[in-house]
Amino acid sequence: MHKSSFHFTDPIQYENLIVQFLLGPSVPPDYLTLAEGCRLNIVEILETGMVGRLSVHNRSPKKPLFIQLGELLKGGLQDRTIATDLVLDPGEQYDGLAVYCVEQARWSKRREEDHKKFVSTQDFVATKLLRSSLERREDQSAVWAAVAGAKHQMASQMPGYFGSGTGTRDCFGVYGRDFLGQLFWKRYSNTIVRLSHVRLI
Repeated sequence: MHKSSFHFTDPIQYENLIVQFLLGPSVPPDYLTLAEGCRLNIVEILETGMVGRLSVHNRSPKKPLFIQLGELLKGGLQDRTIATDLVLDPGEQYDGLAVYCVEQARWSKRREEDHKKFVSTQDFVATKLLRSSLERREDQSAVWAAVAGAKHQMASQMPGYFGSGTGTRDCFGVYGRDFLGQLFWKRYSNTIVRLSHVRLI
């Protein structure tokens, strides 16, 4: 695992806003994001045969790979969401990436997708309940219940917008800016600010 000189401060809370600062050297490493790595075909995410574990390989020769809790992975035998924050060194492979299933109705190849591989969607979990279930490392049934609750909440706020399919896109960040619990990372010089549990208007 990557041993970083960066560290988080203790959480600072004001009403429903929690802020943590990531502190480190003034010139931080040039991290590779999961979405960027997948787009450049230098990050590979594979099924392992276990619902709660995937294999990830950072093939970049120079950049560490940053993987963020709540990122949505599409493909494989079921869509998954990442259950932990993780950094992999250049060239490192890790076969124990913790994930949760967010697509209860499917365990099979989907159309033209490779059922052995995943891609990053650049979307994130988008409700407070769903994100909390990931952070608390609850069991799979709790995550499924949170997904169902997120779909119901969004469907009630946007009548007629969501279909009845089993896809998971409606539970994640492409619509999540209008809902509780979206996680954002913003970089200011050498500081990354982590915001969670924020209600946006």
